[in-house]
Amino acid sequence: MSRQRFFEILCTVLLAVFIASMLAGNAGSSKTAEQVFEPVMEQVDLEVLKVRNDKVLVKEFSFGEKDVENVIYISSDSVMEVRELLLVEVKSTDDVQKITELIRSRVESKKALFKNYAPEQSALLENYVLVKKGKFILYTVYDSPEKIVKAFKKAL
Repeated sequence: MSRQRFFEILCTVLLAVFIASMLAGNAGSSKTAEQVFEPVMEQVDLEVLKVRNDKVLVKEFSFGEKDVENVIYISSDSVMEVRELLLVEVKSTDDVQKITELIRSRVESKKALFKNYAPEQSALLENYVLVKKGKFILYTVYDSPEKIVKAFKKAL
């Protein structure tokens, strides 16, 4: 096999891998927010946690419904409770990084706040989950987030 033929095959394989990874990264973007959010919501105890409005979302994360396509934020009434769930559909995949940075910043602030006086809550924060897939973001601090993450991934 000639050297030129080898490089042609190599470039073709690398191009195929690149295209496949790009398609996998955008998987789920054709789903509606309702199709993604509904199965996830079924995994959350809504007797303990409550769906919040846009004012609470802006206060907690520094963004609101104007910054995203669709969003649901669920948290406790208690300031001593860290369990929460945030589901976001961004307007563009370009916005995913901005929103995830705001989420991470908030988590770090809460970790510092709870570290010395609420060890159980602090431990929950240490194990927060942040999953991004296409235009969708899932963030949760929950006792056992595995069911929530599984429902999210399955919905996509």
